[in-house]
Amino acid sequence: MRKRGSLQFEANQALENMKAFGRSRDADKKAGVTKDKIYTYKTMRTYQHQAGRFIEWVRGQDENKKTKTLEQSREWVDAYIQHMKDRGDKAASQATAAASLAKLFQCSKSDFAPTDPVRRVDIERSRNEVPSDNRFSEEKNRDLVDVCKATGLRRCEVSALRPDWLRGDAQAGFRLSIPPGIAKGGRPRELPIRGETAAKAVEVIRRTFAGNRVFPRVHTHADIHAYRAEYANSYYRELARDVRTLHRSERYDCRKDKAGIHYDRAAMKAVSEALGHTRVSVIASNYLM
Repeated sequence: MRKRGSLQFEANQALENMKAFGRSRDADKKAGVTKDKIYTYKTMRTYQHQAGRFIEWVRGQDENKKTKTLEQSREWVDAYIQHMKDRGDKAASQATAAASLAKLFQCSKSDFAPTDPVRRVDIERSRNEVPSDNRFSEEKNRDLVDVCKATGLRRCEVSALRPDWLRGDAQAGFRLSIPPGIAKGGRPRELPIRGETAAKAVEVIRRTFAGNRVFPRVHTHADIHAYRAEYANSYYRELARDVRTLHRSERYDCRKDKAGIHYDRAAMKAVSEALGHTRVSVIASNYLM
């Protein structure tokens, strides 16, 4: 007889079998072999957490205990998404759950019932003041803030930042070279140090002893995403041409709640690469104002 916890074990095992930590997601994407792979520990934890919540809900609904295998539990996904909607879960939470279950069942999110659309106006963190902002002092963490605003690094990258990542000089301009295995997807990249705090950021990085991390601890309530957005907007303004002079193919036309706003596609591409993204649509919806 199967044990009560076997569904959870089966789900965890299925996800563990997709572990591809350290592999190049970029190379796998070009080869078209990313569907059954998970590239970071954080992503794995997210998928496992979402799968666990789904299975616990299935157990509570399946009064006759007919769901014995992971494959059988697939039938409950649409009802689970509806349950999330009914209890008022945010669209972003629905989307995360759907993406996690799509990975678990090796299918597409479009195979499930649709989740609510994620709208920019509903995103509270990094766009408006939230309670956690009151627990973080920018003055007491000035070095951290200056570096984040000048580099647009992710939290995991800020935590790993070392002085030997610094490249360039005052004449040619400074940049950071992020080694493989640090950034999202494990991709190495180089990004320019820009903005009003660029000189201060370089000073903070330079004065760190070789081999040490620049920030041994990154404050939990530091709104890193907001600083990434500030970097993205500053760098975009530096590069952007007048969109009125651009051919349609050189222009990015926003949709939905940003309809009517146009961006310079080439500038967006440069900013997107600096942030570690591959699609310009990501910075249009989540970074640029």
